Amino acid sequence: MVEESKLTVREKRGSTVDNVKLETFNEGLSAQILHRGPYSDEGPTIRKLHDFVMENGYKLRALACP
Repeated sequence: MVEESKLTVREKRGSTVDNVKLETFNEGLSAQILHRGPYSDEGPTIRKLHDFVMENGYKLRALACP
């Protein structure tokens, strides 16, 4: 699927996507939310997600970015 997608991007955009790869992460239980709108309005959405996590007895965890 990844190789097929790379080919499609190359054909449509002429871009090099050779560094793209598929990775699987086993992070365990997680929560997510979809924010629609500008980044400047993202704060209340993130707060809602954090509140949900805490109100349901879970805790937030920071992830290290490579």
